Amino acid sequence: MLIASNQSLAEFNLNKEPELISAKERLCEMYDEAEKLYKSVTEKVNTIKQHKGNMNPETILALLQTAASETEEESDKSAEQFLSGDTKDLEGFVDEFLKHRKDMHLRKAKADKMAELLSRRNSSYRPLNDNIQHVTAGFSQPGYPQSFYFQPTSMPYPNVPINMPMPGNPFINRHF
Repeated sequence: MLIASNQSLAEFNLNKEPELISAKERLCEMYDEAEKLYKSVTEKVNTIKQHKGNMNPETILALLQTAASETEEESDKSAEQFLSGDTKDLEGFVDEFLKHRKDMHLRKAKADKMAELLSRRNSSYRPLNDNIQHVTAGFSQPGYPQSFYFQPTSMPYPNVPINMPMPGNPFINRHF
């Protein structure tokens, strides 16, 4: 009985061998493809890091504004050439003029938006050290005069204990 079950199990395993071999081949192919994709992504990330390191947002804004003004000058130049009669092709002029104007307006809109974002970022940015205030609830430390400790003029909450009944306090509102 044991020999028969071992023999049937061995035959079953041998019948699965072609499936196992084809699955191994697919796995190898997929692994090779994954390695290629990983290398490609790594190269692209490195390229992005190199390009990102060369520019800061203010430089990009200046370049964008310069490109917008250059495109505007090109469209003005083509309009002047058309009006002076240098170019006779109306369709070519219209296509070129519209292309330049569209590019110019897109660049100006992007530059305006970027300037707005940069001004928002710069106005809301405060270094961490500037926000630290050394406040000790109005009490001076032993050995130091009171003037060393900054007492803020307006706080949204009291910084000293308040002698008022608070809800849930078991020692207040006791009735004997």
